[in-house]
Amino acid sequence: MKRVFCATGELSRDVTLIRGVLLTCAVAVGMGLPTFAQSPSPAPEPVQNSVNAASARTEFGFGIFQQKCLSCHGKAQYERAPSPAALREMSPEHLYDVLSQGTMFPVIGNQLSEHERRLVAESISGRLMGAAASGDAAAPRTPL
Repeated sequence: MKRVFCATGELSRDVTLIRGVLLTCAVAVGMGLPTFAQSPSPAPEPVQNSVNAASARTEFGFGIFQQKCLSCHGKAQYERAPSPAALREMSPEHLYDVLSQGTMFPVIGNQLSEHERRLVAESISGRLMGAAASGDAAAPRTPL
């Protein structure tokens, strides 16, 4: 670009405009605003539930359950399908096994990925898989 000076020694209007654009970009980068040259920021970590350390991801399991399972579970005409309240009393490992290789595998489990079966099991039971066998509760008690 050709530099053109006015009679007073100031830069021409075009050069001043370019400087303004560059300054605006520098301020945007300094403030952390997205620019074309920056890569996208990673997705934030899921929020942890302070009660049982379950993450927001397990909410997707309930959505899958609503779409694929509630058509039978909790309806009186399907006596063999346990109610959602009865399923809540089961361990996530048991629910996962039933979906992965038990009676529900040919019905619905074969339509879900391993990850989706895990999400459903954890969401419906309200516990993470392996949570029952961790921490002080899992340690064998010795008589006093």
